[in-house]
Amino acid sequence: MKRTQSGFTLIELIVVIVILGILAATIVPRFANVQIEARSAVVQGMEASVRSASSMYHGIKLALGTAAGTAVPANRFEEVAAAVDDVNFYPAGTATGIGAIVNDTSGDFTVACAGGTCTWTLNGAPTPANCAVSYTQAGAGAAPVIALPGNLGGC
Repeated sequence: MKRTQSGFTLIELIVVIVILGILAATIVPRFANVQIEARSAVVQGMEASVRSASSMYHGIKLALGTAAGTAVPANRFEEVAAAVDDVNFYPAGTATGIGAIVNDTSGDFTVACAGGTCTWTLNGAPTPANCAVSYTQAGAGAAPVIALPGNLGGC
């Protein structure tokens, strides 16, 4: 009578579990790194949005020929119903300036404006200070400063 084997032996089962453990130990850290890179990319995308909105407003302001400090009339920006405040032909660093132009339709960011600076902070970031974009309104004869934190790694 010949015996046939059905199922796995104990050694085969242990080998499979060890291999799965090794794979998990190498893949989990890479997955965590992908999350950091994804959050960093979202923050960099917001920076590009702020930079584009500021440049577009500046172009419209120059094309209209309105004086510096005079708000661009309502509906000159497609999604903005109210007049937008500006400083030196760029949006002001206020809720009625750049804060009114940059729309976070996804709700991924929280915006706070004070003292001529608006900051968009990514919601749910482990280190919010490392996941933010700041816009400081233009000074005399200069463009606004749009900046990311020095280290997006903790984002």
